[in-house]
Amino acid sequence: MIKQNKISNLAFKFGMLGMTGVTMGMLIAIALEVTSLADFFSYCVYNSVSQLGTYSRSPSAVILNGGLFFGSLTASLGCVFALQASNGFAVRLFWLCIAVQFVSLAAMGLFPMNVYHLHINALLTYVTLGVFVAGCFILVSGNLSIKVKVMGRIIAVGLLVIHGCLLVIPQYMEWSQGEPLVNFFVVAERMTSVSPRPSMWWQAWGFWLCLILQMGLALMMLYTQPHQSAEQSVAS
Repeated sequence: MIKQNKISNLAFKFGMLGMTGVTMGMLIAIALEVTSLADFFSYCVYNSVSQLGTYSRSPSAVILNGGLFFGSLTASLGCVFALQASNGFAVRLFWLCIAVQFVSLAAMGLFPMNVYHLHINALLTYVTLGVFVAGCFILVSGNLSIKVKVMGRIIAVGLLVIHGCLLVIPQYMEWSQGEPLVNFFVVAERMTSVSPRPSMWWQAWGFWLCLILQMGLALMMLYTQPHQSAEQSVAS
């Protein structure tokens, strides 16, 4: 049990370090693109993560992609440690899905839009796994404290709704115009680059919001796990 507590604490430290790297990379990259703090929100509404990370388009792409790559890999390592310290199939499936999700986010930083097909595959993997991460959390949240359970389920439902909209709505719009129903290329295209650019690019800010909610859910679970392990060791 002492070893399990050490692994849980190590998972939190790696996860915290990695998600701090991702967040700092995004904030610095956006700060270099805008002229004032008031433009932060509007920038995320009109620009996607993929566009900000395109080397031929954005001068701060190397900062964003570096943060995504190194930060996400570190966070995924924290999730792997958490998986090792977990008990139960559903909990381990949650950590596995979110670890692979961070790896796909790292791949988005390693392969930006300049490497189009690899970037698109990483993007679709991230968005698809978000549905499984949210679903797994709802399954395992019954053993958590009331405060963590309520807050986590709100985040999980938000992730389900946003990821579901990102995956379904673009395909439905294409299907209503006579195109094939299952077309994931359309999903990725709507989240990366749209021409002409709409006045409110909901797929762009939806993906930004998914990043924030996913990291918040992962960090909350990483913070909770060492405390749960300590309570289990005291009880035993």
